[in-house]
Amino acid sequence: MNTEQLYALSSYVLLALASIVLMIVIAFRMSHRVIQWLSFGFCVLAIAAALYYRNLLPLRIDPLFVVDNLSLAFTLLILFAVLIVGMLSYVYFDLKEENPKEYYILLFLATLGSAALAISKHFVSFFLSLELLSVSLYGMIAYLRNRNYAIESGIKYLVMASVASAFLLFGLALLYMESGTMDIEKLISSLGTAGSHDLLFYVACISSFSHVGGRYLPGSTATSCCFYCYSFKRWVICFFTSV
Repeated sequence: MNTEQLYALSSYVLLALASIVLMIVIAFRMSHRVIQWLSFGFCVLAIAAALYYRNLLPLRIDPLFVVDNLSLAFTLLILFAVLIVGMLSYVYFDLKEENPKEYYILLFLATLGSAALAISKHFVSFFLSLELLSVSLYGMIAYLRNRNYAIESGIKYLVMASVASAFLLFGLALLYMESGTMDIEKLISSLGTAGSHDLLFYVACISSFSHVGGRYLPGSTATSCCFYCYSFKRWVICFFTSV
């Protein structure tokens, strides 16, 4: 990996670093205000890093990622959304008088998964990013444990996402059987020679998981639902636009 590729991934590295730093800060029992300002600072740094390398695009980071202007635009949209959700979360948790510290770790991990989805060009990175987003959302949805239906909402989402992931893996297995590759660009070119009925069947298997996104689960936090709906819609649009 060369220097330009490291620059291209710098905003994503900052999101991962933010989760680690917040874990350390929480271990020292810092206040909610300190954690909020750290979260805000890391978001601003990630946005600045993404804007800094925009003149170097497009860059391929084989075999898993490609960073181009389209993926950069969606990454910036996600980061701006996290800034807004973070500020709303600070006010929301102050009103609820809950312990919100670990919530920001989950928020950054979900953001990393959502942003990595936007630059994925391989179904392995696509699936791992999707699972990072989904697993973080399990905790975010059920975060207010004392609230009615919070745990129930988390379990419902866990079941729905698990079934969706199973359908997704089944569809990916069929695609690999047909094309012999998990690279999205090579896979699309190889499927161009497949029959129309086969192609529709494979697309139906892969797109089955998208029905999970965008549902409101009673008992979850309002800020979690905002991020949940927004992130799913953005990466679905980004994926199909890039294809």
